Amino acid sequence: MIGRIGSVATLALVCVGVATTGCAQGDSPTSGPERVVGLEFDLRIGVRDGQEEHEFGSIGALAVDSAGAVYVGDDGNHEVRKFGHDGAFQLRFGRRGEGPGDIQSIRGLAVLQDDRVAVVDNVNARVSIFEGATGRFLDSSPANVRLVWSDRMVRSRSGGGAYVGLPGIIPADGSPVRWPRPVYEVRSGQGEIRDTIWAPRRYIDECGTPSSRGVRSGFLEDYRVRYAPKVVWTITSAGHLVIGCPRAMSFDVIMPDGEVMQSESVSYEPVPISPDELNWFREGMAAGIAETRRMNVVADADVPIPHADEESLQFDYPDVKPAFKSIVVADDGRLWVRLSPPSVEYPIPAHGSAGSSSADDTYWGNRLGGAFEVFTSHGEHIGHAELPLDVWIDPDMPYSVPPVIAGDHLWAVALDSLNVQYVTRYRIVWP
Repeated sequence: MIGRIGSVATLALVCVGVATTGCAQGDSPTSGPERVVGLEFDLRIGVRDGQEEHEFGSIGALAVDSAGAVYVGDDGNHEVRKFGHDGAFQLRFGRRGEGPGDIQSIRGLAVLQDDRVAVVDNVNARVSIFEGATGRFLDSSPANVRLVWSDRMVRSRSGGGAYVGLPGIIPADGSPVRWPRPVYEVRSGQGEIRDTIWAPRRYIDECGTPSSRGVRSGFLEDYRVRYAPKVVWTITSAGHLVIGCPRAMSFDVIMPDGEVMQSESVSYEPVPISPDELNWFREGMAAGIAETRRMNVVADADVPIPHADEESLQFDYPDVKPAFKSIVVADDGRLWVRLSPPSVEYPIPAHGSAGSSSADDTYWGNRLGGAFEVFTSHGEHIGHAELPLDVWIDPDMPYSVPPVIAGDHLWAVALDSLNVQYVTRYRIVWP
């Protein structure tokens, strides 16, 4: 059921035979077997060894325009490459540096309504705008974008302009992020800040636990307390804030006028956390705290350990992972909710992952592939989608690239057996 909070009516909207236009009021409820959203391989871009424009260093973001061309933000090479709908290379723009049109680090891409391309550069702390057809640099505007990753970084805004994600401001002592808190800036087509969108406090209250004083949404909190349920949010091009606590497979859609719609609640199979995995994480955190203390002594410095670091060792960790870790908005407004994947013990330490150290010969990371529950823009459930096992979308890694869903295609980063990155397109088969 889909409910409007504060209204008398409750809408019984469940999609049947969904095409690309979503549900209409009056569609009848469904029963019977699970509805499956299929993904069929369609195209792959990239090579292990070959033409330079097809070799990717480290992909930081993806975006797709109205003609089906894909823009690949190659963070390792500090540039954006454009490939046509057929996968043919078209152009590249950007270079390493701090000057106009230069790029230091790509953390978000968006194709705006006028086919200009917005590039979020978190090292240069700005959003740069390029002409999509030619790659010509047009303008840039400053943005406070550090510690925010690409699935909620920048989104084209209906009527022109963009929404730019705001990071959580985390004090040096590790005290909590204050809620309610700003989560997006509303930018005009010229890059000017027009408004700020705030997330209400009630969502962090729903996610609280007896030991979660230092646990709040944001990358540092994910790093410190990896398995705690933390508030997940994103925004649509229409300005709908999609937000929820992943204790269950449900979320809210907050309209620009403040009206709140509750999503249909969907059952799911919780993913257990093994004792070995939890011990690996806690031992890694303890080793990091010990190293910080040692370095402070060596440097004769009086730098306090952030409270949240030490609290992470006493946190009452759950036995299962959160129901979901991220929400991806398709260009048609559909909501793809990324389920928490099972973990796998890998033989090589994860670069920058919590719990890894130079002495480790294994680490625990999320299994490749994964799954989504797919909803309409107002929260009616459409079906379940399983990703191929070579797709790399790691919800615990801030530099992992979320998929882009445009039309009847899903674009994602895939890895081969040597961890070489490719861009892969799948055709969506609706139930």
